[in-house]
Amino acid sequence: FGSAPPRAQRFAGLASRLQEGRCMTWRRLVILSAICAGIFRYVQVGLGLDALLDVFDPIPTNDLLLVADISDAVENTFDAPYYEDVGSAGSERPAPEQTGHEKAPDAAENSQPQAEASSQPEDAVVGDSAHDAPPPEDDAAHDAPPPEEDAGASESNAAHGVPGKCPRMAKEDPAWRQVRPDWMDMINKNMGETSITRCEKRGEALLFFLDLKAVKKLKGYAYEVGFPDYIVADESFGRWREKRSTLQLFLAQGGRVGKPLGPPHTKHKSISLEGNGAYCHWRLALSDGAAISKAKLRFSTPGNIPIEQLPGLIAVVFPMAPPMGWIEYLEGRKTKHQEVFRELYFRTFPTVGVEPHVITSPEEVRKGTTYFWRIGGDHEFEWDMQEGEVYEQQLPYKVADYYSKFEERGGVLFPPPATYQYYQNKVALAELFKQAKVLTPTTWIFHNANEALAAVGELKFPLIVKDPYGFSSKGIQQAMGPEDFETIIRAFFDDTKGKVEAIVQQKVVALKEARVTYIDGRPFHGYWRIRKSLESASAASSMGGYQSFDFPLRQVSEWVEKFARDTGIPVGGVDWIWPEGSDGVTSEPYTLEVSPTSDLNPPTPPDWKRTYKEFKLTGGYRPAFLSVRRLWTDLMALAVIDRYRR
Repeated sequence: FGSAPPRAQRFAGLASRLQEGRCMTWRRLVILSAICAGIFRYVQVGLGLDALLDVFDPIPTNDLLLVADISDAVENTFDAPYYEDVGSAGSERPAPEQTGHEKAPDAAENSQPQAEASSQPEDAVVGDSAHDAPPPEDDAAHDAPPPEEDAGASESNAAHGVPGKCPRMAKEDPAWRQVRPDWMDMINKNMGETSITRCEKRGEALLFFLDLKAVKKLKGYAYEVGFPDYIVADESFGRWREKRSTLQLFLAQGGRVGKPLGPPHTKHKSISLEGNGAYCHWRLALSDGAAISKAKLRFSTPGNIPIEQLPGLIAVVFPMAPPMGWIEYLEGRKTKHQEVFRELYFRTFPTVGVEPHVITSPEEVRKGTTYFWRIGGDHEFEWDMQEGEVYEQQLPYKVADYYSKFEERGGVLFPPPATYQYYQNKVALAELFKQAKVLTPTTWIFHNANEALAAVGELKFPLIVKDPYGFSSKGIQQAMGPEDFETIIRAFFDDTKGKVEAIVQQKVVALKEARVTYIDGRPFHGYWRIRKSLESASAASSMGGYQSFDFPLRQVSEWVEKFARDTGIPVGGVDWIWPEGSDGVTSEPYTLEVSPTSDLNPPTPPDWKRTYKEFKLTGGYRPAFLSVRRLWTDLMALAVIDRYRR
């Protein structure tokens, strides 16, 4: 989780402390056991070290110092009494606060995981009262930033025993394009009800005080509560992600933070049948589709006592997230996509323990920060067009070039701007698929009618003729034979005045084609587009097609991972088709195209029997539309954290 030099420095510092006899016994044991065994699986010392080590199981030798740092933070956070009983009036959790652009630490510090930076004093008081905190040992407190620099003050206070503020929602500039008020109401309602009474920041740890009134009883010894406040959770069927969460659960007892519950990452069945403090912080697997739940906390009580006898519970997490940010594009005529995704990202960031660095130009980039961005076509992105330029033809390259300037300044953009050259650009895609050896229908690119007609002898009918920069099946036509083809191709080049190419593909005869949306090579949303008949040119609604969301996402996971790896497009929506009579999704699909910034159609209600176009006219469509996009922003942030930790 870090570069070699910081690790080497920590190891040198540890060796020095060992020599001077200032290191705790358990740390000596950790180092010695690592030297003897190479790796270790469970170390049960200190407060909850065994639970934290489970997150990193197995732990490479060169990461032992990181584990020691985390354990220091846990110990220092809970070493002193908490002077306010859990559940007392205290400070209630406020509504999400909009704070403006928060000042982050230096780029060099941001390039390391947050857990490594913890330097919590051992006498830190867990609570709300600044008067209960020990006095500072030096004059650093007098150098604190002025009150308006809230984030810096919070970090300074946390370092001196006063609880800091948990990450808050960023604030947009009023001069930016705004989301419609009724849409904003839907976005805010989709955040989910909190299950905590308050949140505090202690060093690099976030403390969530659980509202036991929100807990639901399940079968056996299990209890569960929704946990939308922190979404970096274990994921079923996620391989190493099955132990992704850093959450530890502690009792609050007698006015003090008690011992941790555990073990963490426990299977649901064991929590229900055995209980005794076992718990897991979990969410459904990505491949379970668009109905993926928010994060939840399933737990049992120590000794399986009734929950009414618990004085309180505190969930502690180490975000271990890279510095993140958002790029706001200020030009453009349409108000369609960017502002919606901005507001959704602004609500995602706090749930992964991050306050974003919001910028509008490459000059503002902080090196090492991962910036998210989102832009659409249809003149949402603008530039000074030269005479003779075709907007749709130049758009993919102009966008890729613009956002690459942020990378040149040291930013890490996700998704990578270079992939945008394939946005609504079937010419570039045809070349990419050929180089990457992606299975596609036989494809020809023609630059004029004479070139196309001269190649009729080598064409295999039926054929599909496409506008290379069109979308939503606009401009798709079908040629059943040479005569149809001549009529269609001449009309195509007459309409476009020869300024764009024609994409011609051999038709794959099938009733269904699939649209699969994926993030970092993992599918999370998919549906069938079903043609009116085998003779139809497309499954578009305008051609009598309809959609089915009964799609086997998990079964296509292997093909998605391979496609993303082969093409180098980590995020996108890919269109696939399996020929009629094939073995279904178990066989390799033909790829029609992919969009690196595909939009998402939310699923229809399970009992929906009418067309998708009619669903769009109902009152349930817009909330579903915004909900699936919020899921997308959550999963994008999780993908960045997964990349960073690996």
